[in-house]
This record gives sequence, structure tokens and C-alpha cells, in this order.
Amino acid sequence: MIRRKKLLPVRVAVVLVGLTAAAAHLCNHVQASHHQEPAEPAIAVAQDRFRTESLEAGILAMNQKQAALDTDRLRIVLTARKYLGTPYVYGAKYGQTDTFDCSSFAKTVFAEHGMELPRVSRDQAKLGEAVERDELSVGDLVFFATDETHGGIGHVGIYTGSGRMIHTYGDGGVKYSRIDSGYWEERYVTARRLLK
Repeated sequence: MIRRKKLLPVRVAVVLVGLTAAAAHLCNHVQASHHQEPAEPAIAVAQDRFRTESLEAGILAMNQKQAALDTDRLRIVLTARKYLGTPYVYGAKYGQTDTFDCSSFAKTVFAEHGMELPRVSRDQAKLGEAVERDELSVGDLVFFATDETHGGIGHVGIYTGSGRMIHTYGDGGVKYSRIDSGYWEERYVTARRLLK
């Protein structure tokens, strides 16, 4: 009597063959990875250069944007400076530069750089974004209360750095004043950033 070998169903055989081939491929891959040569030096250098140049390009773009912003801030202050000594007149008419009050002065300076501000300081204080006092930058608008406004905003100046602003109020007209001591330090209310 001849005994016949039991044959596996065709589907099971195919699966086993596939698994065996996959296992062999995996073993070959693992062995190859242990003996794999490092990437060509030229390719590695090119990859490093690409990463470095991409990083440098990003930094350069950020620096250029910051430099442009710093230039705009400086231009605001230089424009304001050219009016040093111009007399102060409360309610001075906007559109002429023989006299200023605080808000017509700020409005005039920013208008020369294509930025339209409202006519009065309390409305100017609604523009841009609020800035903490210890984070002021050149060109920010700084706002104060006066004796006449009883705690409300009644004065505006343009921050020039190092605790000073350029503005106009009282004797001397357009001038620099400190905001971190004396009269204005006591009356400081808020600051707004229009240049960003």
C-alpha cells in the first residue's frame, strides 16, 4: 500500500512561501545594514550645505525684516526731530507745521510715513497693539493723563528709546522729555505699537 503525503492546501503553501521570502529579505537587509558603507562624502557635504544654507536664508530673511522695521522706527524719530522747537499751541490746526499740539504733532509725523492717525490722543490710543512699559521700542506711541483729563488720556508722545520721548507740551514746544521720572512718569497710562 502506497502512503500518500498530505499536501497543504494551495493557499497555505503560498502564504508560507511568502513568509519565508520576506524573512530571508529581512535577514539580508539587516546584514547589509551592518556592513553598509557611509554615504558618499560629496553627498554628505551637499546635504550639510543645504541644511546650513536653508538655516542661513531663514535667519537672513528675519534679520532683513527686523532691519527694515528698525529703519522705519528710526525714520519716524528723525522726522519728529526736524520739528524740535516748533511752538506748542493747544488745538493747533492739523495740516500746518508752524505750531502743534501733542496729537497734531504725532499725526503729522506718522502721516509723513503714510500712516493715518486720528486727530486726538485718546483716539490714537486705540490703534495698534498695547505694549508693556518695559517692552517699549523706538517709534511706539506713549500716552499720559494730564491735570485737565483727570486720569484719562490727554497727551501723546513718540518714544525715542532710553526712557525718553519726543513730544510737544507747554514752553519750548517740540522737545525731548523723560518718561521714567518726574511729571510724565507719574502720569503714564499706556503705550501702543503701530510699527510691527
